[in-house]
Amino acid sequence: MEANYERELRLSLVTLLARITMATVFFFFGLGKFLGGYMNFVNWMLGTFKDAKLPPHFMLVPFTYVLPFAEITFGLLLLAGLFTRWTFFFAGLLIAALIFGQIQLQHADQVASHLLYFLSIATGLWASEGNRFSLDYFLQRNRD
Repeated sequence: MEANYERELRLSLVTLLARITMATVFFFFGLGKFLGGYMNFVNWMLGTFKDAKLPPHFMLVPFTYVLPFAEITFGLLLLAGLFTRWTFFFAGLLIAALIFGQIQLQHADQVASHLLYFLSIATGLWASEGNRFSLDYFLQRNRD
């Protein structure tokens, strides 16, 4: 019993650190896109990928418009520890899409940094079975 408690505590601490780290990254990158001018970001992104073969323009436009909102939402959900596993999962998909885009542009340095984010997300998802320091845990305890 004591070993299970210690394991859950370790996993909870790993999850907490991954949540705080990725929440900070997502929230402030998303916020920065608004502070720098939302339409400035949209125009920059669309201009950056105008000559790329992939993704097709019809997929890039909605992705570009939604990206800052998704980043802020993921940041807030991770910080609160709400829907943690699903948030990590969808954040991982977002990072995979960003990696794909950076590969299209042949920006190896950006691919490398996004892979580090992906590893943090994967670690948080893996460890999220122990998520004691979260709203998820609090809400689950109150339901039981």
